[in-house]
Order: sequence, then C-alpha cells, then structure tokens
Amino acid sequence: MVEEFPGYKVINGDPRHSDHRLVIISTEWSEGRGRRRSAKRGFRFEAARLQEEKCEEVVGEAWQRAMNGEQKCAHAALKAVAGNLMDWSKNFLGDLEKRIKKVKSELEACRSSNISPNQVRREEMLRFKLERLEDQGDIYWKQRAHVRWL
Repeated sequence: MVEEFPGYKVINGDPRHSDHRLVIISTEWSEGRGRRRSAKRGFRFEAARLQEEKCEEVVGEAWQRAMNGEQKCAHAALKAVAGNLMDWSKNFLGDLEKRIKKVKSELEACRSSNISPNQVRREEMLRFKLERLEDQGDIYWKQRAHVRWL
C-alpha cells in the first residue's frame, strides 16, 4: 500500500485520555520532499466554470469522444472529461483575475473614446462580460470558503 500512496503517512496518535488511539493521516510528503501540493494536481471541480459559454460544449464533446472510443466505461469517460476541462481552463480561459483586469482596462478605454453607436454597444457588451466574470469570481471564492469550512 505504501507504493500506491507514497506521499501519505499514517500515524497512531497518543491514547493519553482514552482507551482508543487516534489515527492521523498526514498528506505532506515525507523524506524532506516538501508538501504534497508540489506534485501534479488532480482535477478539481470549479463551479465557476459552469458560467462559461463553452463549458457544456467541452464536456459534451469529451464525453462523446470517450464513449465512442475504446473505453466505454464511465470512469474512463470522466477522466477524459476532467482532462479536457483542465486543458480548456488552462489554455483558453486562463487566470480569472487577469481576465477581469483585461476587461476592466478595455472598458475604461472604451469609455474614454468618442461616443458613437458602436462604442455604446461595445461598452454594454464589456459591462455584461465584466459582470459575468465578477459573478464567476464570487462563485469561485464562495466555493473556496465552503471547502475551507468543511
């Protein structure tokens, strides 16, 4: 079992005040390798991704490819979907804070230019986009707060 989970360590606690022993599971790397977080991170569901227009499309395409391919089990399909979501998030979405900052600067530039019907439409579109990104940020931090609370 140690070979399957090399980064974890199980410690039997001190039964000082009880006839039971605590079982403590350490998720830090032993042998001075640093914290487990330095290892490759697995898939984590981000509720904020659901706000993206292409999220459903990315999930649907990945699921169809996995189910039409050689692996027709749900586990393999879920792994494929998770991989595609991670790639999509990393390569196309990027950092949410950077995206918000970029839209804010575009909106500021739009507001400082001459007024025209095109500029008014562009400003409306940028305000809508900014609002959606900020909603995603709220969802992201709400999820983080919930996870930390748990």
